[in-house]
Amino acid sequence: MVTCYEIANASHLGRAVDARTRMPWRYRPRSTPTISGGRVFAIGATGIVQCLNGATGELIWSHDLLEMYGITQKRRNRK
Repeated sequence: MVTCYEIANASHLGRAVDARTRMPWRYRPRSTPTISGGRVFAIGATGIVQCLNGATGELIWSHDLLEMYGITQKRRNRK
């Protein structure tokens, strides 16, 4: 999930597509969104890539990489 806040007063600006996974926390991505040209780019464990307006938090575009490339997500079994 990507959330956006106003730095000056911590007010919530908006939320993009909720891409959370039901997988245990240890399998979730440990990445940081990238900011470039006033846009925020983020990818989640479910394979959803999002581009947001950095000033407003508005979703500009979103792509499901697993769907685009015909990949299925499997849950690993740990011993």
